[in-house]
Amino acid sequence: MKRNYVIISSFLILIVFGVIWYLAFADQQRAQAAYEDISEVLSQQHDDIVTTSYGVKDKQIEVKLSDKASSTTRENVQQFIEKELKDRKLDDITVSVEIVNSDQQEKETTWMSPVPNIDTELKRKGVNYAGISIDWNPKPLTYYINTAFTNTASDKEEARGWL
Repeated sequence: MKRNYVIISSFLILIVFGVIWYLAFADQQRAQAAYEDISEVLSQQHDDIVTTSYGVKDKQIEVKLSDKASSTTRENVQQFIEKELKDRKLDDITVSVEIVNSDQQEKETTWMSPVPNIDTELKRKGVNYAGISIDWNPKPLTYYINTAFTNTASDKEEARGWL
């Protein structure tokens, strides 16, 4: 009898965690879809948008406008995004709209251009590849390849063989 309670309780706990995970995943998908829709509308309506991005972890939509944009444009973009998020009941996402130096942004974009190719190739080839990061300061620009090596017994034996 007691065993049945343990099994049923364990099963119910798994169901609760599954539902919580599903709801969190569905919310993340809704937010991503909202960002894509907003980004598409903004790119059609405004020529002075340099970049748009959405941070899943920090739940922030970031828009960078060229320095040719007016402060009115900045305010209009901010209000549009906030209204869209409110209409979709995504109030936990923050919005950042900045006006940036176009020349500096173009230089950064140039330096970022090889990153997707490097990332794709290393993901395809490297089992221990964990990501790529960029250090902008000090000059020169430095790309860091992040790995996820583990200390397994075979790794330790191989290291001893080197010594």
